[in-house]
Amino acid sequence: MLGRVYTVAVTAALEADVEGIPQLVRLADDAEAAGLPLVAVTALDQALVLGDRTVFARLAALTASCDGREQSLLHAFAAAGADGDAERLLAAGESALAAGYRPLAAGCFERAREVYEKRREPAAARRAQKKLTSVSAAFEGPTTTEAVRLPGAVRLTPREIAVVSLVLQGLSNREIADRHGTSVRTVEGHLYRIFMKFGVNRREDLHLFARGT
Repeated sequence: MLGRVYTVAVTAALEADVEGIPQLVRLADDAEAAGLPLVAVTALDQALVLGDRTVFARLAALTASCDGREQSLLHAFAAAGADGDAERLLAAGESALAAGYRPLAAGCFERAREVYEKRREPAAARRAQKKLTSVSAAFEGPTTTEAVRLPGAVRLTPREIAVVSLVLQGLSNREIADRHGTSVRTVEGHLYRIFMKFGVNRREDLHLFARGT
């Protein structure tokens, strides 16, 4: 079952498969019913990586009684994420970083940035992004089938990966919107979040992350 979790997660990340998240949630349901809480935790954590912010509360509940340093740090992340507490998220990120769990620290900083953005606190959002960028610089990130090389610790949703791929192909915001059957404003929103994650200001800068550059 754990193998299925990782297979679904990797496929969803590489192929921008929007069905990956609901599949992972169903796998978490199955694992929990089978008495496999750590498998359920892994499935929900992967759903979170793919961009599902609705699983925080459930992940926090599942990790509350788990043993081990990593699970304790994951619980702190999930609980703060569920509460939308940016300050606790930053603290959890620092704890994860000190313990050597850099991807988890990145997740904490990323979520903190999202909370600050939602609260319209740009200075605080930039501070969280700076922490995320610092973590990212420490290790090399994955590549995707859409020819995008992700900086370490930068995690894009499947839709964001698809948008970056189309930008790299030279499509305009209108053309991307037409391709996905959505509005230009929605595409602009995706690009804003993508720019924040990569630490850039212009769509032209995304070419720095094209595979092979």
